[in-house]
Amino acid sequence: MTVPNSKWLRVLRDMALTAGPKIAGGVLILLLNVGLVFVWPPVIYGNWAFWLMLVFLADALIGAPFDLAVIRLAQSTLNDASSADVPIISALGCEHAAMIMKMLLLLPAGLVFIVTGQSAGEVASGEPLALPSLAALGAFLLLRSTLVHLQMRRRFASYGAVETLHVVLRLTFAGFAVWLAGLGPAALMWSFAAAAASATAFSVYASRRSLLLCSDGIASAARATASQVSWYLPTIALGAVIGRLDLLLMGWLSNAQELGQYGAAANFAVAPELVGTYLGIALLPTLVSHVQAGLGRRFLVQSHAVMLSAALSMYAAAFVLAEPLLLRYAPQAYASMVPLLLILLGGTLAGMLTTPLALPLVLLTQKDFLLKTDFVVAPVAFLAYWIAIPAFGAMGTATVATAVHVVRSIAVHAMAWRLSAHVHDLRRH
Repeated sequence: MTVPNSKWLRVLRDMALTAGPKIAGGVLILLLNVGLVFVWPPVIYGNWAFWLMLVFLADALIGAPFDLAVIRLAQSTLNDASSADVPIISALGCEHAAMIMKMLLLLPAGLVFIVTGQSAGEVASGEPLALPSLAALGAFLLLRSTLVHLQMRRRFASYGAVETLHVVLRLTFAGFAVWLAGLGPAALMWSFAAAAASATAFSVYASRRSLLLCSDGIASAARATASQVSWYLPTIALGAVIGRLDLLLMGWLSNAQELGQYGAAANFAVAPELVGTYLGIALLPTLVSHVQAGLGRRFLVQSHAVMLSAALSMYAAAFVLAEPLLLRYAPQAYASMVPLLLILLGGTLAGMLTTPLALPLVLLTQKDFLLKTDFVVAPVAFLAYWIAIPAFGAMGTATVATAVHVVRSIAVHAMAWRLSAHVHDLRRH
């Protein structure tokens, strides 16, 4: 059984419209963080990296489980329902329920941000970042919901337009706040919130306001969504915390200067992982369709061959170019970042290979596998960080972080390879 050429062309077009702006946005945010190295000293940069990590962590904890739940429920409804009206109402109910629950979860997130701001984050720069970080988180979550709505309606051109607008606005607002006005991390975080909120408003308009329609059966949709989220949330939550445990613990166990060095290196090294995350969002419907067609393993092999070649090329380029470029152009205060970057890249490249295909396949079919794996990894990682950070500083932290990434990636790939041979109907799982 093969996928027709016309379907491949549609897949490539949809990938270009959805993944293209996301990848471009990830690259431009990387360039923004690179530029901040030349503007802020390590003490302030470390504070920015710490709070940006908290926002992205909360976005992953709250946003990703609900998005997966909506896609799983709405995809089944859209494929199976005989009436064109019924799936729209049912899917819309799931989307509305997910959006409401996301906004309710902002309350405990805000409390966590406030408590954090009283301990680690405020020490680095003296700027209060809890409120702008919470605003950015809320705007990101709303934008996520509108983008899922467009994706499920297969309005990929609108999806790409919204993402492109978000990237342009974020960089424009950030450039004005930092380089023209000379403001600090708080203003930059507010600019992120404003860009996401503006893109959300445009996304509602691009959806032809269908997202604002009343949905029937929202109570039943909320129960179904919550049931799905109850599976995804523990797995994603524990994994997200493990993935950012390095900066979390460095915020409490290390000093501001070392946190700045490590935060800068982590922001440089995160680019491959961001690319993997964005590809995962774009490739999820394609992965589902290939698995349903019995082509899951072949799709994994072909895709991973391309991604592995890209990962090896990226690391080779970094190994050759990172030190001379950073030593020549970066401020002297960041000179010790080079070995940290090379160590951390090993882990983020492993994440880039895992996130787009292997991880979604495991989450959609063996929901408890990653949770069980992380229950084993989490206490070991916490203990390793607790010993490494005070004893070996940033180098020890980077080594532990990479080891954790690689171990988790190997486990996920092994399970995905086994599943790809015999799983053909995701709705049975």
